[in-house]
Amino acid sequence: MRPFFLLALACIVRSAVAEENFPVVLLDTKDAAGHRVKFQTDLKTLFSTPRWTFYADGSDPPLSIGAAAGAAQKAALLRAPKADGISLGSMRFLRRDVAYSGGGFPVWFYVFAFQPVFTTGPAGLKLGPVMEIVILLDRTAIYPTRAK
Repeated sequence: MRPFFLLALACIVRSAVAEENFPVVLLDTKDAAGHRVKFQTDLKTLFSTPRWTFYADGSDPPLSIGAAAGAAQKAALLRAPKADGISLGSMRFLRRDVAYSGGGFPVWFYVFAFQPVFTTGPAGLKLGPVMEIVILLDRTAIYPTRAK
């Protein structure tokens, strides 16, 4: 009886999310030029990503740092197609609680800061401006949009 109840409850929650969708801002920050930017997606996208809860037992998130960094590097190269490479500056692992009419859930995501690298000659390198990219636990890349 209990498994049936849990299955029915899960179906009801999924149904509520299927009918409800709205934008969700995961991160509101400033870009390298000082402009306010938002990393935004929607409820349906977040609801379909893998869940992870921080436990003291040390269990790892479903997407490792290495796999997330690889996804972020690919996404960064798409944003800077003329770059010869990408230099990783920092990585953060953040949590955002998302609420909707049927309840709520935590969303964990990575934020990578990169700089494009350009070769300027035989021995010279030039770094472009810092850009941040959010990577969800299903490897989805979210790019910043200018906040209004």
